[in-house]
Amino acid sequence: MKDLSLFKKIYKEHFKKFKNISVPNKKLLICFSGIPGSGKTYISKILEKKYSGIRIRNDGIRQIIHNLLKKEDEENPENLDYVDPILEKYLFWLFLNYSLENKLIILDSGIDRRYKEIFSMFKNKKYTIFLIRIKTSRKILEQRIFEKKNCRDPHFDREIKRWTLEWKEFGKKIKADIVIENENKLNLKPLFIKLDKLTKKE
Repeated sequence: MKDLSLFKKIYKEHFKKFKNISVPNKKLLICFSGIPGSGKTYISKILEKKYSGIRIRNDGIRQIIHNLLKKEDEENPENLDYVDPILEKYLFWLFLNYSLENKLIILDSGIDRRYKEIFSMFKNKKYTIFLIRIKTSRKILEQRIFEKKNCRDPHFDREIKRWTLEWKEFGKKIKADIVIENENKLNLKPLFIKLDKLTKKE
């Protein structure tokens, strides 16, 4: 019951960030396999605008949870360590209870770790699932992360090894609907051709 109360508070703030709420799109989940800095958010924003979808952005939800926890318990900042576990639970609650008219969902985050659960959930809801795999060189990733944080991340070398290993292992198990190379020049035309067919109004 406590979780439910918190989820509703999160959703109240999260709902304010949604665009295209009343667009009557067909059931389609667009998701990504790509490590941090590969361009998931950049591509998600383009797809949100082009196909009038509902973009679910983890960083935005994380900030909402952070603010709520801080407001509820200012004397215990260690409670902020629970942000990511709450985020995971909230996402599944959101997807299970999703009732907006617009059924085109763009999951602006890597799905590698929770693909089985999300795939099963949306298949049961009779959604078409479209997986985009993003390939990016380490040099480009390092440059983008440096620009985002405006400093060298001391944990980058260790983290990128883990991210890359998880991304490669996921790619061996799950076949993507399209693979995009996101280097200095990004070509999204092949992606648009495939998504145009899926989103075509009957």
